Amino acid sequence: MTASLETVAMQASGISLRQLSLPVIFVGLIAFYLTERVANVMLPDANHKWKLLLYDVSRIKPTIGLKENEFTNLVEGYSILVRKINPDLGAMKGVTIYDYSNKNSLATIMADSAEIGFTYDVKFLVMKLYHGAVHTNYYENKEIKKYEKIDFSENRIIVRVEGFDLIRSDSGALGRGDRELSATELLKIANKSLQQGEAELLNNYKKLELDILSNDSLSSSNNLIQQREYLIKKIVFDTQTSDEKIHAIKASIELSEKRGEEILSTCSSYSNQDLLSRGYLVEYHKKYAMSASALLFALLAVPIGMLILLQEKK
Repeated sequence: MTASLETVAMQASGISLRQLSLPVIFVGLIAFYLTERVANVMLPDANHKWKLLLYDVSRIKPTIGLKENEFTNLVEGYSILVRKINPDLGAMKGVTIYDYSNKNSLATIMADSAEIGFTYDVKFLVMKLYHGAVHTNYYENKEIKKYEKIDFSENRIIVRVEGFDLIRSDSGALGRGDRELSATELLKIANKSLQQGEAELLNNYKKLELDILSNDSLSSSNNLIQQREYLIKKIVFDTQTSDEKIHAIKASIELSEKRGEEILSTCSSYSNQDLLSRGYLVEYHKKYAMSASALLFALLAVPIGMLILLQEKK
């Protein structure tokens, strides 16, 4: 509008800058509300449902449960190692399978390539292996009694499986991450985490003077202050032998080191809680950052447009 001098025409017809700004601000408020609803309500639920869907699909698409260069116990009784996976085709290369389903034997199956999939009723897992060998060790009393090797150009392994049906999980089946929570939930968790850290920090510092000592204490007292006074008295004032004084000094040093370790542990725990709380607070502010930017652009649109017009006139 500014480029085509429409704002000048409107001002010439008696429309003030304030009246020009009202529709833009109104649109900005609508954009703020819609963006906030999407970021705070729709997006967390959508992320969580997407996570649940991937979890459900992974149970019926076996290649999702496999990872390259890692042993995977996808099926009970079998350990599978795959060098390269094509998840779209269910194809694999460099396959090694350890079959320990039989208690009396251990079979190692190696193949150059393989295909994996389910039968139509999703009750059996079918692995088609190409160009490889089966190495089998037969055991008796935990000793190898027989070794057998079978080369093959094509081999097929069929295993009955359970729990791979696509049954949609309810929303509580998996925990929600920080991007799957609303702003209210994020703020609640952040405050709770920080309060837990502060409570633990305060509680542990109180224990520095009220903690119960071990049974092999040098004095009969269970209070740290009394124990410390006893050690100081034993070292400085009591007429003890050198060995007893050395023993008391060592006990005092060990006591101080123990309390120092407790302080470090407490500070580390509080630092972790604080870091966790900050992470949730970052996500909390992200919920409103986009919405606030939409409203801010709407508020600045008219003044910036008029400023550009004045500069062009100069």
